[in-house]
Formats: sequence, structure tokens, C-alpha cells
Amino acid sequence: MRWSRYNYMFNSKKFGHLLYNSFTNTFVEFDENTYKEVDEIRKNAQDYDYTNNPQLMLQLLSGKFLIEDDEQPQLQMEMKNTLMRFSPRNLSLTIAPTRDCNFECPYCYEEDRPKLYMSNETEENLIKFIQKYKNFNSLNITWYGGEPLLCWDQILRISKKINGITDKYFYEIITNGYLLDEKVANDLDKAAIEAVQITIDGMQETHNKRRKHKNDKDTFNKILKNLDYLLKVWHGKLAIRINVDKTNHEEYHRVHDLIKSRFKDVRSKIIIYPGIVMDYSKDCISNGSCGLNKNDTADFMFECYKKYNIDDLNFFPYENNGTCTATMLHSYLVGPEGELYKCWRDLGKKDMIVGSIDGSIPTNNNIISRYLVGVNPYTSKKCKNCFYLPVCNGGCPNLRYRNKYEDTDFETCLFHKGNLDTFLEAHYEIRRNKKRVD
Repeated sequence: MRWSRYNYMFNSKKFGHLLYNSFTNTFVEFDENTYKEVDEIRKNAQDYDYTNNPQLMLQLLSGKFLIEDDEQPQLQMEMKNTLMRFSPRNLSLTIAPTRDCNFECPYCYEEDRPKLYMSNETEENLIKFIQKYKNFNSLNITWYGGEPLLCWDQILRISKKINGITDKYFYEIITNGYLLDEKVANDLDKAAIEAVQITIDGMQETHNKRRKHKNDKDTFNKILKNLDYLLKVWHGKLAIRINVDKTNHEEYHRVHDLIKSRFKDVRSKIIIYPGIVMDYSKDCISNGSCGLNKNDTADFMFECYKKYNIDDLNFFPYENNGTCTATMLHSYLVGPEGELYKCWRDLGKKDMIVGSIDGSIPTNNNIISRYLVGVNPYTSKKCKNCFYLPVCNGGCPNLRYRNKYEDTDFETCLFHKGNLDTFLEAHYEIRRNKKRVD
């Protein structure tokens, strides 16, 4: 047996001896005597005499803190990741029925947005495309844009047709929330939409400057009013993303507290999380550098916790399984003209089109192979020997693509990197406090 390279053991001044394993994403605590024994095992796992405490050995084996001599965790991870990404039985489509929008956000990635809408012909081609996969085990649909609710009647119509093809579907929608009125809210269950994501950019004044409607100066209160009704009549999960950058990070706790207070009776239906803006994302209100790097993100999170007692952030490393639209074989973004892309951020970039739903555009196997194979973190010198690889799986594939093929230098690592002790201590403290309350 040997001590796993994915172990991280440290002595917390506040909480004692802690051990984390990134391969299983497992976290345990030890008393002083157990720590001394585990530390001896760490020094020489091969020759250690386990007969005095076989139970400890079994516990360490169970959490993969100890592994067999011939065990190769990295190969296991790569196999699991490959099987998920190349699954022949799962179809995932992100559908943008329009690139038009009712907002004029100054940071939008589609500054010169054409007012393209999906035609009836493209709609029929979409249904034919999906029909080819009718025997698949699952179909995941994400409605995207532009602003997808500008095409709500079409979404209802397409959903009804899809439901006639398969009953193994899951629908979600990403919307700015402005058109999420009573009529739409009442129809969400009819459209089988189980998850909704909306974005808020700060308190009222800040949000209204950044997420501007073409004719309404107060999108903030309009969205909140819509959510009041939505959460009364709809049975799904609402994700509220609060954009955070250098210009508005001090407002996060106020928006967070406002949402928790306003929707306290339906809190179980809501997920609140910070959308960390980075300079590559074009989500800055100005053309300057407003994004948060890894250290900025860590500082922001610790301030939220220590100063404002916000304990629902990802202090514990979030396990990214390495699968997204870009890296999965049967996964595409469908544009309003039926064109296909491999990444949401590629929408509207003609040189990143990889085909079309009707086959009229030749398949671009070069881009597809780059996303599916070329940016594989398990072949990357930087990633393959990294302690964090099991939980981060290389980070965003789009950034890895741009770094490798477009000569950029974007950060792809977890923000936990370099601050793991502090993050694990915060997670431990939150977990302990919740147990006391329970």
C-alpha cells in the first residue's frame, strides 16, 4: 500500500488535524493520537504494521487516502471522464431561438447583435435533428439567447413536439427575468421547465445601470416582482446568479440578504451564487480591467463569510466532472439559423461553427476534435500531475482552447489553489456550526 499523492494533511490552529483527499473529494478530522498514527503511515505506508489498528487502515483505504501499490488513480479519472464525455446515449442541446434581446447591457458579448429569430423551417429541422436521437437515454435542453423569452410561444411549441418524441427530457432556461411575467410563470410547468437561471448585477442603482432595458429604467424591481409570483406558482428550482467584479463586489452581501429575506418562505427553491466576473468574460461594465483573479476571489469569499456571515459559498472544492457542451460528443449549441457550435461563448462567431442541424454546413471536425481531444487536461503538462486535477478537471475548456490555439494566457485553475488551508478551515467551521444547530 502507499500514501495517495492526492492527500493534503495539515494542522489547523483552530480545529486541529485535518486531512483532505482531492481524488475522492473527502475531508476528515483526527484526534491527536490518530493523527500521530496517520502521520507515521504517511511517512512509510509500505512497511507500516497495520495489525494494531486494522479499522484505521480500512477507513484510510475507503477514502482512498491509502491505495494499493498498483492502483493508478489518474487512469481511473481519465477513464471516468472519457466515458461521460463520449457517452453514446445522451443528447444535450443548448438552443438559442434568437440572438435578439430586450436589454442593452453595456458589457454584452454580442455587442453588434443581429436580430435573428428561428424560422419555422429551422424549427422543423430542429425537431428532425432531435428525432434522430429518440432512442437515447436522456435529452437535456437549455433555452438560451439572446433573450429566449422573446420566443416564448415558439419554446412552448417546440417543447410540445419534443415531448412527443421522448419522455426522457429535462428543460431549463437562462433568462434576464424581465419577461418572466405571470403568463410565462403559469406556463413553465406546462413547458416542463424544471430550472430557471436569472442574473442580478448588484443593488437597484447598480443593477439598473448595468442591465438596462431598452425602454424601462428599473429592471431590478421588475425582475423581483416577477420572481414573487413565479415562486408561488412554479414547482422548479431558481438559480439567482449575482455578478461580482471589482466595481460591485461590496454589494453582494446586500443582494444576498435581500433575496434571502424576501423569499424566506420558499428558500428551499432558490440557489444563490456569485458569478465571478473575470477579464476574459467581457462582463465588465467598462472597457477596463474589472475582473477578479484567483486571489481576489478568495479575498471576496472570506470577506463574505467573516464579515457578513454568508456561509453558502463554495469553500469546499467543487467537483467539476469535466463535462460541458464543448467537451461532450453529443452536445451542441444550436443557433437561431440552425448552425451548431461546441461552446456557448462561440455563439455568433462564424469561424467557430461546427455544422448545422440540417447538414447544409459541412461538419468542422477540426474544431470538434480540438474541444473533445485537443484540450484534454490529462495530456496537459500543466494539469496531468496537479493535485487539484481530480476536482477541477482542467477548468473551462473554452479557456484551454483559447490558450492552446489562440495564444492567450487565461487562468484556468481553481481559486482554492494557494489558499486551500483557509478554505478547508472555513468549510470545517461551517459544517461544525450547522451540526450544532441541527
